[in-house]
Amino acid sequence: MSDNKHNLNNMLCLDIYFSSLEKKEQAKVIRKLKPINYKLHPLLSGDIYSGYVHQLTNEEKKKNDLLRLLQFQKKLNWLIDLEEIIQQDYFTLVLTDVKQTIQWVNKSFSAMTGYPVNYAVGRSPRFLQGENTSEETRKRIRQQIAFGKPFTETVTNYRKNKEEYHCIVSIYPIRNEQKQVTHFLALEREIID
Repeated sequence: MSDNKHNLNNMLCLDIYFSSLEKKEQAKVIRKLKPINYKLHPLLSGDIYSGYVHQLTNEEKKKNDLLRLLQFQKKLNWLIDLEEIIQQDYFTLVLTDVKQTIQWVNKSFSAMTGYPVNYAVGRSPRFLQGENTSEETRKRIRQQIAFGKPFTETVTNYRKNKEEYHCIVSIYPIRNEQKQVTHFLALEREIID
């Protein structure tokens, strides 16, 4: 136990060790402890741990997405609260210019669509549409984009392997300092039945 007295912060079962000490000894030991900064992790119980890991992964993804979008915002002088938008539920992000040419997609784009990120950049999001994509839906999307206000629509898209999937898309117009719409940011997530 003498080795542990010098390295108490690294003990895994410090509470068990404390319980074996008298009150006076506990007080002495506590004064020697130095707090360390690390995240506590739950027990490795499948359902609890996987939910926790998913939450951490999602938070990290959103943080990375926000950092990249803030770079665009700084460079292009956007007037938009990206932090508020990014708090919403989404899986992938698609940034287009006013001509509907994809400028950037986040890393999850490939996981959802099967297309590599570099394949999407420079194309219109229409390449994801196909036979069962409703013409009515396309028309509503064009009208809403023309209004220049945020909107949400459900669209039928297709993965690279031609598999159909349904997607909720929330589109936000992005304005510059002159209040002109210069880009659109789409937050997308698949509807799982």
